[in-house]
Amino acid sequence: MIEKMRILGLKIESKKLKIKKRRDIAMKKITLKVGVGIFVCLMVVFSSMIGHAQSQKITMKWAGLNAPTHPGTTIMFKVKEAIENRTGGRVNIEVFSAGSLIPGREMLEACRAGLVDAAEVIPAYFPGQMPLSNMAYMIPLANNYDQSYAVLKEVRPLVEEEYTANGLKLLVLMPFRHELYFRKPINLDVPDWSGLKFRPLGGLAKVMAKDLGAGCVSMSSSEAGVALATRVIDGIGTSLSSYYYLGLHEHAPYVFVTNSMIAMLNSYAFSVKKWKALPKDVQNIVSEEWTRIMDEWFLEYNRNEDDKCLNMAKKEGAVMMVPTDSQMKIWREKMKSTWAMFPKKVGPKGQQYLDIVKRHLK
Repeated sequence: MIEKMRILGLKIESKKLKIKKRRDIAMKKITLKVGVGIFVCLMVVFSSMIGHAQSQKITMKWAGLNAPTHPGTTIMFKVKEAIENRTGGRVNIEVFSAGSLIPGREMLEACRAGLVDAAEVIPAYFPGQMPLSNMAYMIPLANNYDQSYAVLKEVRPLVEEEYTANGLKLLVLMPFRHELYFRKPINLDVPDWSGLKFRPLGGLAKVMAKDLGAGCVSMSSSEAGVALATRVIDGIGTSLSSYYYLGLHEHAPYVFVTNSMIAMLNSYAFSVKKWKALPKDVQNIVSEEWTRIMDEWFLEYNRNEDDKCLNMAKKEGAVMMVPTDSQMKIWREKMKSTWAMFPKKVGPKGQQYLDIVKRHLK
């Protein structure tokens, strides 16, 4: 009897173990199914978030300082159109030209702070923050657009560090032809501007004007027309587009034609703060379109605009003062002191920059 009871107890215990084992297996299956279900749900949510991020509308504000007719503004609208087309309208860009949103001398700080997404940054306005970039305002830096752009590509790694240090993502450096314009004729045989009040672009162009004996006056190109008309200044250095479209040829009809290129009159940069917030694919599109349009379109367009502006100014009375080769040699000799001071002021990178320029000018 006792033995039967013991066997019965073992059978009951064995049955309980089997039931527990089946229950554990069932629970594991349920847990696995729930886990898989949660994983699938999370993946769906995550994919949805990615899709939402990629399809989310992005609005950018770009600030420029030149007039709507200036090539530096024209390229902004051309790049804007290319980016909007490539993103299928996902990116919308508002362009504000002629300093209508941010004044030129406030562009760097506004862009760095993220008040605008991208801006036209003129290094000559910020010699303290961008001393190396101001090397570009030296005359003569290059003789044509191709040579000037080649200089830019080679010096870009040097100057890019200054942009990064100022919270900017450099997009492109832009070459422009630079000439000198005066109310009265100057003596091309004598590099002496003593007694003249001159508005240089800034940077080394300002040093150059002082080395020639001129008194330097600081103002925007848009203010120069009145300053020339009222004899506050006797001359100005600026691009051909600004010279004609701002009507400066009416008050400074004498053009000292040096055929010199300024290799960084304009640059375009993105706020690092805003750049980091962009999806990677949009970053790539922005960089690619700026570079592509610079390479494929801008240089030739700007070259044609220069010729057009100069011809229109001539038709309206501007007088071309074209130096001979021997006269240009005199001016270049005079400029050697300006060139020599740059590495002393900026340091070893200044010498690297200067070496690059000299190599391309040979």
